[in-house]
Amino acid sequence: MEIKYYVYAYIRSKDSNTSIAGTPYYIGKGSGNRIIEKHTSVPIPKNKEYIIVLEKNLTEIGALALERRMIRWYGRKNNETGILRNLTDGGEGTAGYKHTIEAKEKIAKSSSARKGLYHRTEEQKAHLSKINMGKHPSKESIEKGAAKRRGQKRPYLSNRPRTNAEQENLNKMTEKVKLKVEIFGVEYSSVTDAATTLKINNETLRYRCRSVGFPEYKIVGGAKCQR
Repeated sequence: MEIKYYVYAYIRSKDSNTSIAGTPYYIGKGSGNRIIEKHTSVPIPKNKEYIIVLEKNLTEIGALALERRMIRWYGRKNNETGILRNLTDGGEGTAGYKHTIEAKEKIAKSSSARKGLYHRTEEQKAHLSKINMGKHPSKESIEKGAAKRRGQKRPYLSNRPRTNAEQENLNKMTEKVKLKVEIFGVEYSSVTDAATTLKINNETLRYRCRSVGFPEYKIVGGAKCQR
C-alpha cells in the first residue's frame, strides 16, 4: 500500500463574512503537486504562506478518512454547517479511477449541450466586431486605472507578516488536528514526531494507538481517536 498522500488546507488571509483570518476555507487530499494545482471550485492562495499540509505520509484510505474528519469538524458553507468552501463531505473516489466508455459518452454529450448555449452565430460575431471596432480607452480612463493601482503590491509578491490574531487562529487550528501520543512512557506532540522518532509510518502508529494489542501506544490529547 503506497504511503504518498497528504491532507492540506487553504487559509484565509483576511476576515470575511464567513470567518476570520487564519481559519481554513478549504480542506483537500492529494499527492504530488495536487496542493498547488488548479481547483474547479476554489481559488488557490497566491501567497504560499497560506497553504499548509495538515498531515503527510498517509495511505490513500487514511488521507480520505482525515479529509472527511476535518471537513466535518469545520463544516461547509454550501449546506450552512460551517466555514469551508468544499462542496462535499470529502473522501470521494480513488486516485487513478477511469470512467467507463458509457460514462465518457454521457459527459461529452452533456458538455456539448452546455457549449451550445454560449455559441455565437456569425451574425452576432459580425455585429460585436462592428460596434467595438476602433474603440480605445480614453487617456482619462487609463490614468484613473493607473492611479488606483499605483503603490499597491501584487498579492503574490506580498511579504506582509501575519497578525497576532491570524497566527493565533492558525496555531489553534493546527493544535486541533494534532494527536498527542505517549509511546512507552514518552510523550510526543504529534503523530508525525512520534513516527519519525520510531522510524515507522504515520498510519502504522495510528493503528497501534487504536489497537488493544499495543497497550504501550496511547493517545493522550488532541483530536479524538477511539480505540
